[in-house]
Amino acid sequence: MNSIDRNGPCHCGSGKKYKKCCAWKDATARAAANPAPPPEEEFIAEIKPELDAQVNRLLERLERGERQGLKAQLWSLYEKHPCYHMTNYAIGIYVGMVEGDIAGAIPFFEKAVRILPPFAEAHYNLGCSLMKNCQIGPAVAAFRKAIRNSTADDGVAELAQERITALEKVILKSSPFATLEGYAENEQLFGLAFENLSKQRYGEAAEMFERALKQNPNHVQSHGNLGLCLAGLGRKAAALVSLDRALELDPAYEPARMNRKAVETMTEGEPFVPEGFAETEYYRERFEAEKADRSKEETSEELELPSSLNVKDFNAYLQRAREIIGERSPGEIEYDNAIVANLSAGMDIREAMAAANRLYPEEALKPGPEHWDDLAARYDYIREHKLLLRKLGIPDT
Repeated sequence: MNSIDRNGPCHCGSGKKYKKCCAWKDATARAAANPAPPPEEEFIAEIKPELDAQVNRLLERLERGERQGLKAQLWSLYEKHPCYHMTNYAIGIYVGMVEGDIAGAIPFFEKAVRILPPFAEAHYNLGCSLMKNCQIGPAVAAFRKAIRNSTADDGVAELAQERITALEKVILKSSPFATLEGYAENEQLFGLAFENLSKQRYGEAAEMFERALKQNPNHVQSHGNLGLCLAGLGRKAAALVSLDRALELDPAYEPARMNRKAVETMTEGEPFVPEGFAETEYYRERFEAEKADRSKEETSEELELPSSLNVKDFNAYLQRAREIIGERSPGEIEYDNAIVANLSAGMDIREAMAAANRLYPEEALKPGPEHWDDLAARYDYIREHKLLLRKLGIPDT
């Protein structure tokens, strides 16, 4: 069977795009019909067609941009059926897409795939949420499960592979790791080290952070956290060296600045145990705060494009986006260059895009409902990978 074009007309004849019509409806049927999983993932899952239909109708309304009453109806179904894969999946979609709570969506997608392991769409959305939450190793694992459980006609494998390829381009090009697996192992080591630090096991944590830094010498948070471990061991001078290295790599890394002030007050040779310290979620929280500030300037809930974007920002992020997206047509590149030229002439981003649309109608990403998906997709690369680059310790401008 040929692969279904998710952006093409739906096979049901409704005239809508497939992804806005029957894509949701087909998800459960595909998952249930998939070949038996490996023995370690044996499962028994109940399929409830009537409940699936109810959930699908609500998700279709969500895809059409409707919001009125949806939250209450989705939560009502979930409360009645908390152990059903589709209700968990739907809540994950709502929490992540509508409420913008990426971390809050993750447990629902995780539960959906525990209940129905071959649920490719849920694995894919779990991977996207984990990636946005800067959990790269688990994200890649979820994308690979999406590929493994995808069927020939659902398009999920292609989407998941695109995400993996994008991550590979960023991580392998801009970090010392030769494989995504290498990065994931280092990420896991960092997590274990941080857990030991939070439990004041300073010796074990310091050894793990040092191992992580041998693999990734420019990882800002590892240097900062190693400084705290050394302070906890009474090694003031060494702690200050580590904190200074973190600030050298990222002068805006506020946790290291705050922790350095505290460490300066300690006495060499006497273990220093602060009442609390700034922790590893700093980059994500900073990004989310900036995203919230930008959202105040946005004129549409669907179209997340900051009107204040200047030419330097646009050009820098666009270059990163191009590297991540890969090969693009000459027309698309000319279109983006026209936006840069218009921004240089003093236009705001929407005026710049409108002018480029007139010059390049074939490549135009017009700010209307029928083009929001494409527009959001391009700028999602810019926003998401700005955060990812920060997590990797790579300058984003």
